[in-house]
Amino acid sequence: MRPPVSAMLKRCGVTLVTVAIAEMTWMSPAPALTTGPSGKSQTPDRWTRLVCRDVSTWLKARGEAETTTAEILGSLSTGGVTAKSAKARLVRENDQAARATDELVDNVKAAGTPTVSGGRQLARAYIRTLTQYGDAYELARTAFTKTGSADSRQFAAKASEINGALAGDLAAVGLDPVEELRAVPEIAAAITASCGDVASYLGARFEPPCQSVLSTARHLADVDSQEGPLPEDSTQLQPLVDEEFRSFGQLQNEFGGCNVAGAPAPCRKPFETARHLSEVWNQFQASVVDSPQEQALYDELTRTYDALRNDLGAMCR
Repeated sequence: MRPPVSAMLKRCGVTLVTVAIAEMTWMSPAPALTTGPSGKSQTPDRWTRLVCRDVSTWLKARGEAETTTAEILGSLSTGGVTAKSAKARLVRENDQAARATDELVDNVKAAGTPTVSGGRQLARAYIRTLTQYGDAYELARTAFTKTGSADSRQFAAKASEINGALAGDLAAVGLDPVEELRAVPEIAAAITASCGDVASYLGARFEPPCQSVLSTARHLADVDSQEGPLPEDSTQLQPLVDEEFRSFGQLQNEFGGCNVAGAPAPCRKPFETARHLSEVWNQFQASVVDSPQEQALYDELTRTYDALRNDLGAMCR
């Protein structure tokens, strides 16, 4: 969990009094009078569809804010925009993101509660989590508001620091915005069916080294699929075997730069399976030809290739 808002405010040099003033200055929507979900009961599938729809809308707004912020910071570093203009735009982007989060929270409240054991408690806890995303944006907005823009170089450095802190705060709340819902058996299947945009969002969060691992793993699965139907005396087989050798070497090198533990939990399975595949491949190559061990490892390779194809198809779900 992320640290209390008061601790983050102290880190950014902002006091609670300043926050209150900033709230009045920016005329943020008044907080809802209720902090829990409505009394409406929904089937698990319908409740999850409603939530996923609203999370999808929020992710789009969040993505637009991140893209625009990156453009502003880039222009700021090259002198393409003044510090004063950049400040106004950064404050506005975070204000809009905070408002989008408020809307998400309100919509999830309106969705009511799923008819599962402890459904009301589940909905309440999820609303609290979503509210923390809004807190992070409001904190960043306030920090940008407080930062002086007279010195462009100092403002650029401070703006990057604030944006970095925002990214950390959002990640601390949760890289996966529906993570806690996946743990509920009655809802997990509906998450897979209805939250495709969340899956796409999570898949795009990987750093380039991890993206490379996934690309190579997909390539290996394709090569294996091409090898499968070929007879042992086919002239097409050897080039594919050679490519398999080359790709396994590449995969092992790429794993060295990929922080799998940093990936959202529902996205880690293909990495784990690809790593296991690589380990089995190494053991298979070191085994004695025509030995029982070789046959057992060959069978394990076949099973693991099938598992990898399945995991890649269900990426981040």
